[in-house]
Amino acid sequence: KADGFLYFTPGVHLQQDKTDNLGQHYNSPEYVIIEKKTDAIIVGTGICGQPTDEAKLDTAKLYRKLAWEAYEKKIHQ
Repeated sequence: KADGFLYFTPGVHLQQDKTDNLGQHYNSPEYVIIEKKTDAIIVGTGICGQPTDEAKLDTAKLYRKLAWEAYEKKIHQ
């Protein structure tokens, strides 16, 4: 979007179309970056729900990698 704003999207999860027990609907990093044209993703339970600190770090790195790949795909469309 070329309106000068940065867009942040919460509710990002590796399991696209996931819904939790509170009715929160999640979308993949690629979907929100490419389809929703967001600039930055906000991840909560996808990382915080991991059982160990090491798993949290590894998962955060995976989200970063997938978001960056989606961003590169978006700018080359």
